[in-house]
Amino acid sequence: MLYSTILVAYDGSDHSQRALAEAANLCEHCGGKHLYIAHVSDPIKAEDPAFNTAARVAGVVYAGNNQDPKQLRKQLRAEIDQVLESRSLHYELIQLSGKTVEELLQCVKDTQSELLVVGSRGLQGLAGSLLGSVSSGLIREASIPVLVVK
Repeated sequence: MLYSTILVAYDGSDHSQRALAEAANLCEHCGGKHLYIAHVSDPIKAEDPAFNTAARVAGVVYAGNNQDPKQLRKQLRAEIDQVLESRSLHYELIQLSGKTVEELLQCVKDTQSELLVVGSRGLQGLAGSLLGSVSSGLIREASIPVLVVK
């Protein structure tokens, strides 16, 4: 099956970087025309000291309490460009704020994506939450196929 519009969830974790690389491969080899990369910042979690510590240790990109949105966007683009390296793919970065699963599901609708690509674990697993809670929630709730990348 060919997917012309792919949405990938990105938080900067190793798993999301691998998900991004896989989404890029699919775009290149399966005729993908639109690659959307969504980054969700959860303001409630950003206030949690354990979450902040885990993010710093893991080098994950998120909107902290005092993070300038323009600086965050610049940092995200730099990381994404590094993951995509020499590929000549055009992508659109979408920054969202709220509960991760809900925001990604709405983004699927807004972008009319045909495939959602996520890492098997992200920052929430690093912060001690249930491992894979976002990917599990997306698999349960999404109306389109979800590719989970290890």
